Amino acid sequence: MTTDDAFTERLAKVQGRRSGVSRAPMLIGSVLAPLGVVFIALGWLGAAHTPVLQEQVAYGISGGLIGLALVIVGSFLYFSHWQTQQIRETRAQTLQLSGDLQDLQRSLALLVSSLSPGQAVTLVTTPAGTISHRPDCSVVTARNDLLPAKADMVRCRICQPA
Repeated sequence: MTTDDAFTERLAKVQGRRSGVSRAPMLIGSVLAPLGVVFIALGWLGAAHTPVLQEQVAYGISGGLIGLALVIVGSFLYFSHWQTQQIRETRAQTLQLSGDLQDLQRSLALLVSSLSPGQAVTLVTTPAGTISHRPDCSVVTARNDLLPAKADMVRCRICQPA
C-alpha cells in the first residue's frame, strides 16, 4: 500500500466519523425544543393553580425561563444542523459543477484541436462593408450579396473575437 493509498483510507475514515457527528445537533435539538415547551406548559399550569405569589414566581422561573432556554438552545442546535447540511450540499454541487465545466473545457479543446490548422476560413463582407465576417456569422448569414473580404479589413467582434 502506497503512502497516498494509506492517506486516502485514513481520510475516508475521518469523513465517515464526521457524518455521524453532524446528526448529533439535530437529535439533541429535536429533544430539547419540545422538552422546553413541556417545561413552559408545566410552569404555566403550576402558576395558574396556586394563589400564592411566591409559588407563582417559582413556577414561572423554573418552568418558564428554563423552558424558554431549552427551546432556544434546541432550536439553535436544529438550525445549525440544517445550515451544515445546506453548506455540504452547496459544496457538493460546486464540485459537480466544477467537474462538468472541466469536461466541457476538454470537449471544447478536442473540438478545436480537431480542426486542422491548414483549414483557412474565407472571410466575407457586404458590398459597402468595412468589417470582415466568417460566413457563418449571425450578422451576415441572411445576406446573398457577400463578397470576399480584404486582408486589411477590421475583424468582426462577434465571429472573430480577439
